[in-house]
Amino acid sequence: MKKTAIPFLILLCLLVALSILLIFRREDSGETAEKPRVTSTATPEPTATPVPEATPAPATPAPTATPAPTPTPAPTAEPTASPTPTPTPVIVRESEGEFRSDTGTWLNLLVRYTVSRNGDRAVLKLTAYAESYALETAERVNDVAFTVNGKTVYDSSGPILVGDNSAKTESLLGTAEVEVTPGSTAAVKVVWSFRGTYGGQDLDDITAQTDIPIH
Repeated sequence: MKKTAIPFLILLCLLVALSILLIFRREDSGETAEKPRVTSTATPEPTATPVPEATPAPATPAPTATPAPTPTPAPTAEPTASPTPTPTPVIVRESEGEFRSDTGTWLNLLVRYTVSRNGDRAVLKLTAYAESYALETAERVNDVAFTVNGKTVYDSSGPILVGDNSAKTESLLGTAEVEVTPGSTAAVKVVWSFRGTYGGQDLDDITAQTDIPIH
């Protein structure tokens, strides 16, 4: 057989097969017109309801620390100028004088005083002497009492030895200093405990006293 006949045979076979197919389709169409076929429709599988995904809760923000209030600085007080103190005038003054006892003999107690004033302070200084001719005493202890406005200060005298009987002699007995009030009067009393005999007369305490103005 020639090669040119092969395509022809293939074409012929295709036409026969096509004719057979058309015959079968016509028969199927006639049966369908006479009796409809019941076609079973498959029940669809139930669709699973999707489970809703849990929505994550919103994250709670961390609490913010409340800042501590800044303290308001106290206002600085303006310094108050101190008034310039008025200087107190200082009064400086000194006065002096003397007073004595009167025993009726040639032996007496002589007291000299000075008042020193400095501002509002004043000091009274008292110095006691034995005024006599010839005199001899032993050393004494607290035998001279100085009392000023009720306050008493003591001093000790002796020993005293005066051999000259031709003139009066002053022999130191003791001293005292007492603070007093300016503008007042000081009541002063000085007592010497002699406790002996002079000029034939017994003398126990020899006293000299007066009032001294404190200027």
